Amino acid sequence: MTLEDSTLWLLTETGARLDYEAFTLVNLSFGGMCVRTSARLQKGDERRFMIGLPSPLGSSVAVKARICWESPSGVGKRHLGAEFVESSIGWLGSDENESE
Repeated sequence: MTLEDSTLWLLTETGARLDYEAFTLVNLSFGGMCVRTSARLQKGDERRFMIGLPSPLGSSVAVKARICWESPSGVGKRHLGAEFVESSIGWLGSDENESE
C-alpha cells in the first residue's frame, strides 16, 4: 500500500541517547517497505524504524528491518527495500514464526 500521510524515522541509539532521522516512505506491505533516502545504509544492514500510520490504521509501529536491495533515485538519493525482521504489532512483519 502507498501511504502519503505516513511518517518514517530511522532510530539510532548511542549510549543513553536516541537519535532519529526522517525518511520518505515510498510503500509498505505486510512484510517490508521501500524508502527513499540519502542515508548511508547498506544491503544486509538491520536497523530500527518507527512508522507513523495514518487513519484508518492510526498507530505507530516499531520495526526492525533488514535492507535487501537498493537502486538510484535522483541526485544523492536512493530507494532501499527492506524486509521486516521484528514488529511491535502482529499483522506487520515477518511470517517466519507463523507456524510456531
